[in-house]
Amino acid sequence: MKSVIAAAEPIKKGAKVTDKMLKTVKVPVKNVLPEAISDPAGIVGKYAAADLAAGEVILQNHLQTLQKAENITEKIMENNRAVTLPGGKIETLANMIEPEDRIDIVYTGPSLDGSAAAEVTTVVQENVRVLAAGRRIKTTDAFAEYDTITVEVRQKDAVKLIRASKMGTLNFILQSKHTSEDTKAEGS
Repeated sequence: MKSVIAAAEPIKKGAKVTDKMLKTVKVPVKNVLPEAISDPAGIVGKYAAADLAAGEVILQNHLQTLQKAENITEKIMENNRAVTLPGGKIETLANMIEPEDRIDIVYTGPSLDGSAAAEVTTVVQENVRVLAAGRRIKTTDAFAEYDTITVEVRQKDAVKLIRASKMGTLNFILQSKHTSEDTKAEGS
């Protein structure tokens, strides 16, 4: 018998796999597929590429990282939405924003709540995940200039961003991929 990892409960396509969703089962060696996973560490934190039934042995092709998703709907986290926003070369840092980057979104225009008569510039969303740059959903896709970016936000934030894009201008501030721990390690 060989120990492999199986779903402890039904797992929906797109769900992030956690420890509690998994169990170890013993399978006759002759029935173990080469793609079967025996270490839960190789599964936790990945996303289900298909619906999995309780008790189903988990194979490598049942999992994906968000970066490897083949279409945009597979990349959207549960309860979030994708919204496409206009952005020319200046707003998108000369088309240097890539899928999976993190950005802050800045609005310039009339006050969104009507409280100020003058034009305002304000951060409307922080640490937003970029799902696509134009039609590119993976950084490995061929580069093409784009005039939109698609980001992942909660539904109420999507509505706010759509309103802001209609009332004024949105600019995008690209965040560093280095964490504060990386900066501290470099002595900064």
